[in-house]
Amino acid sequence: MTVAAGGYVLRVESKRASKLLEALDAGQTPAEPVPLFKHSRTTALVVFACLNEGAITHIASGRQGAPAGSGLRRLNLETMEPLSQPVSLDQLRAAAPAKVRQHVERVFSSGGLLPPKSLGYVIDELLKIVPGLSARLERYGEERSRRIEEYSEAQIQNLALQKETLNIALRIGSFSRDALLQWSPTDDIDDNFLRGLPEVYTREDPMIISDLSTVPGFEAVRDLPYAAKEFVQDKNPKNRLTVIMANRTELEKQTGADLIYYNRTHGCVILVQYKAMSEAEDPPVFRWKAGDDLDGEIQRMVALRAVLQAMPPDDSPRGFRFSQDPFFLKICRRIQFEPDSARLFPGMYFPLALWERLATHSTTEGPKGGRFLGYRNATRRMSNSEFVELVRGGWIGTTLPQSAALTKVIEEILKTGKAVTFAIKDEPPPPEDGSDITVVEYEPPEEEEIEKPRLILQ
Repeated sequence: MTVAAGGYVLRVESKRASKLLEALDAGQTPAEPVPLFKHSRTTALVVFACLNEGAITHIASGRQGAPAGSGLRRLNLETMEPLSQPVSLDQLRAAAPAKVRQHVERVFSSGGLLPPKSLGYVIDELLKIVPGLSARLERYGEERSRRIEEYSEAQIQNLALQKETLNIALRIGSFSRDALLQWSPTDDIDDNFLRGLPEVYTREDPMIISDLSTVPGFEAVRDLPYAAKEFVQDKNPKNRLTVIMANRTELEKQTGADLIYYNRTHGCVILVQYKAMSEAEDPPVFRWKAGDDLDGEIQRMVALRAVLQAMPPDDSPRGFRFSQDPFFLKICRRIQFEPDSARLFPGMYFPLALWERLATHSTTEGPKGGRFLGYRNATRRMSNSEFVELVRGGWIGTTLPQSAALTKVIEEILKTGKAVTFAIKDEPPPPEDGSDITVVEYEPPEEEEIEKPRLILQ
């Protein structure tokens, strides 16, 4: 299942148009008060700005900002650029097919949000008239949607999980997640999610091999099919995140994706496995029983944890952790592929030690000997935001000596048929005198699906 990006037609009076152009010329981000409209702040929004009467003159990436009066909100026009030629709204109206003509007429007349099929039409028609827009607009068009529909259900599920692992890695590292919205299907339907992003390295690239050759764990993926991409913070280019996606099987046959997040500065490693609740049940729950696939995965994690615990301790101040157990399960409310959204799956994180208690406690016991877990009987859990903050600060996970075991951890994951997302965060260590303080821009937490505990009859 996919969620389409949004498209907004912005009609601006001539006096306001001159103000927006002045802001653009000054290197500022233009903004315009618009009536409130419903659109997720984590979903892509393309703005067709009409700064001349009756014609689209500019394209921008839209982002809703602060309230701008009663019933109004600022629409920030990021990366705004002029079209090589204005495109008449009348020309677009005349060519509109009957199934979308009424909706196109309505939005063109007063401005506002385009319905998905109308957006697809406007994009495809603009690309015919102004071919130079292809790099910016192709991902919004109907052709991209048709190509996504060619994927099987298993491929879509695995792409969704791969995107989620990249998404949480970017969020932990305080990197922009706008790159997620640049994904497009590649010519090879078996390519992983990372290969659909621009500026991706492959294993044949000598630069990526040189940069990663000293990273613990890289040996496990060196000879496998993988893609890699480097993300750099705009405000602090010394902060970098290198992400590798590797697998031993084709996309159709993969059994999921796991995340390994490694902060080289702290020597801190976290591993996340993903499971989905069954939405066929009300309320949705995740079910498992002794002897199933999850049981085997838990046993492997317990064995790997023993290997890590046998490593030499790190008694330095930087080696302090609230918990040195790096293994987590995320039980997701749903797993669906949303290529035009940067939001995380709603769900619950459980450290392995907590999961071991849940797996033997009466609160998760079903009437037929199986186990079930949902929002209403998982009274101890972490949300997306809580998990991100603990990992970001290096408060949980392995210590520097334990990172030597990363190769074995990755090899064990690959044996299960899963893809591995290996994210390596590099940042300069803080000076001992505390003179260099990095200010991280506040990012409000995403909406969490929270349900109050109540009695469930199972």
